[in-house]
Amino acid sequence: MKLEPFIPANYFTMMSYLFVCGNHPLLTIKNTKIAIGICYETLQREHFVNANRNGAKIYIASVAKIKAGIEKANVHFPKMAKEF
Repeated sequence: MKLEPFIPANYFTMMSYLFVCGNHPLLTIKNTKIAIGICYETLQREHFVNANRNGAKIYIASVAKIKAGIEKANVHFPKMAKEF
């Protein structure tokens, strides 16, 4: 299995020391396309739209939230899961 560099689509400057931009929006493992979202971009509907448009069958989100963010995420993620 060959893993390509991951590209966070919309990352803040504060995260730039953690990630390096690339040009591979999806991972493919055993012919299954997997989209990955990190923090901020997981709250952007357009990120889910692009993942779906690119054929992702699985969406993995990695997030760290403060209490208020958790409440927002608890509403957002079920809506995205139902839509996509």
